[in-house]
Amino acid sequence: MSIRLRCFAFVLIGLSHAIPANGLVVGRVINETLSSPQNDCVVLLVRQAAEPEIVGQDTTDSHGRFSFRDAGGDGALWFLFASYAGVNYHQRLSDGPNEIAVYETTGSDTALSVVSHHIIVDAAEKRIEQILIVKNSGNRTFRTGGGHGHGLEILLPDGVTEVRDGPQGLHTHGKILVNPDPVRPGHSQLLFAFDLPASGRLAQTVSYPTKSVEVFVRPADVDVTAGALQDRGEVPGEQHSFRRFSGAGFNRGDRIDLEINTSPWSFSTLSSDIGIRWVLIGLAIAFALLAIFFRSAGKTGSPARAPVDGAPDLRARRTALMHQIADLDDRHEKGRIPEEEYRTRRNALKAELVEMTRVLDGEA
Repeated sequence: MSIRLRCFAFVLIGLSHAIPANGLVVGRVINETLSSPQNDCVVLLVRQAAEPEIVGQDTTDSHGRFSFRDAGGDGALWFLFASYAGVNYHQRLSDGPNEIAVYETTGSDTALSVVSHHIIVDAAEKRIEQILIVKNSGNRTFRTGGGHGHGLEILLPDGVTEVRDGPQGLHTHGKILVNPDPVRPGHSQLLFAFDLPASGRLAQTVSYPTKSVEVFVRPADVDVTAGALQDRGEVPGEQHSFRRFSGAGFNRGDRIDLEINTSPWSFSTLSSDIGIRWVLIGLAIAFALLAIFFRSAGKTGSPARAPVDGAPDLRARRTALMHQIADLDDRHEKGRIPEEEYRTRRNALKAELVEMTRVLDGEA
């Protein structure tokens, strides 16, 4: 089983619980760009248990139809997987006719925009996370196909050349961050993290038209120069508060400019957990020196701070929530889910995502 298919199956875990009815799966592949059935397209029926397993394979006929037999349901996760023009597409499996949408490709990114760009700054850890909700409003899948990338190319902030905690295949080319996954029509997301530049300045050029930018900084009292972004004040969290800045209507080439005072002797840093830890260490050393000087017997100490557990799982859950929201948006845009159900489910997922972000800010 290829790594690509393993990753594809992992993304769908928890999103599909349909079991083929009566051992029969039928459906068709539609080329949404051309508004016509797509013939000669290979379709895979995949069963996800402990490992992804290809249960069946068929090639669409002149009417875009495919079918699989003897695919009895056993409570496992099932989904359909198709590849067209070098791009992978998927569809949750249903008991009735299934329809997989595929698209022609384009090297033009004019249909791409960013619905929201979230920037989470941990001034104490000097770590930055960025979450971009991307929309392809066209009817073609964007992929460059050559050179150093295949999909999104995001300009990194000045002084940043390496990222971490991004999706598989994410890489840098100079100051450009390249996501190899093509950008399909509808909504998708990109999450990655990097270290705050030593200068403390986050100066980043906007790569695509961006509807809104939201910046969350902790600790809340850190000294921040926000440029054109508006200071929205302190937002309380369960364990820590953070400061929120926002802006709207960014065009390609505009700049997001933040300057964060990360001096080790600033009040904001000393008031953070890391600052407090160093202060305690410094006091312990000072007390030890005084004890030696006065030749007094005695020991001082302080309880050690237990490491935070569970952060990787929380980050994985947040990523899963982003996938679910993007998938929900895509289905709504295609008219496959009623408006009331869409709003209810999206509001619930978004509320959990916001709370998850607050928790992670508190645990970082």
